[in-house]
Amino acid sequence: DVIVNQNPIADAGADQTICDGFSATIGGSPTGPSGVTFSWSPTASLSSATIGNPIATPTATTTYTVTITDGNGCTSTDQVEVTVNPSPIVDAGPDQSICPGGSIAIGGSPTAAAGATFSWSPATSLSSSTAANPIATPTINTTYTVTVTDVNGCTSTDDVTVTINAIPTADAGLDQTICNGSSVTIGGAPTGPTGATYLWSPATGLSNASIANPIANPTITTQYTVLVTSGVGCTSTDIMDVIVNQNPIADAGADQTICDGFSAT
Repeated sequence: DVIVNQNPIADAGADQTICDGFSATIGGSPTGPSGVTFSWSPTASLSSATIGNPIATPTATTTYTVTITDGNGCTSTDQVEVTVNPSPIVDAGPDQSICPGGSIAIGGSPTAAAGATFSWSPATSLSSSTAANPIATPTINTTYTVTVTDVNGCTSTDDVTVTINAIPTADAGLDQTICNGSSVTIGGAPTGPTGATYLWSPATGLSNASIANPIANPTITTQYTVLVTSGVGCTSTDIMDVIVNQNPIADAGADQTICDGFSAT
């Protein structure tokens, strides 16, 4: 007699789709009947090439072939394709700096491709935790992380740091007292930090309203305010008074005429 053994039935399972960096269990339920051996190829991205349901972690779309062999040496093959969707490209934008109490838009241009959804954290100082470009108003240096989910359900993250710049110290100097017609140098020692710019107001009676220590020559008592702007754009103000004392009025009296030998007061 010629005995014909039937080939075993191989089932590599349904095709699957994963995101880049993720894994999928392949093979059927079952991949083959009890007692068969398994041989999968290619083997590079599989947890095992000789089990019924290995874990596949491909970096690109891959077709896997399983060959099953029963106790009679009969074989059968089947294939399954694992499609790898790339991770979305995400851009949280460049690091930013603001002055205390300020705010700034964060995120890229764009933060991710159209159709993606966004989740920012921490959310407490943001205008929205689900917008592509929320407004950030932190009170301390803060690193924000955005998680982007694309239309395929794949995710990526990126970070952006918002730094709080220091407020410059403004010193308009001590109050000064002058006589009418005199002048005095105003401002501190120094009036502001290195690299700062200055704006005094009112400018009346000043030699230069945009320097740290102008000369003041007001004709009446005047309060001067200095606006100090640091190199990163943060500002502060200070005030000082120049008190003008009016000169006394001198009266030597009227001209007089006397005779020789006499005197006059």
